[in-house]
Amino acid sequence: MAPSDDGFVTPNENGPISLDDRLRAYETRLIAWALAASCGNKSKAAALLHVKRSTLGDRIKHCGLGGHRAESNS
Repeated sequence: MAPSDDGFVTPNENGPISLDDRLRAYETRLIAWALAASCGNKSKAAALLHVKRSTLGDRIKHCGLGGHRAESNS
């Protein structure tokens, strides 16, 4: 399985792909999008994703996005 241009997994001969890795990659892209769309404001990004601000902070750390501009106390 390999990712297609749209980010979804399509079959190919390269073997299996980890669901956890694909989910983390997709989650990371969504969070990065929300942070960019909110100009780095975590409260606004959380609202875009329909999650609590504290949950978004945890997910940012989990995805390794800590160096993002949004790491300020927005």
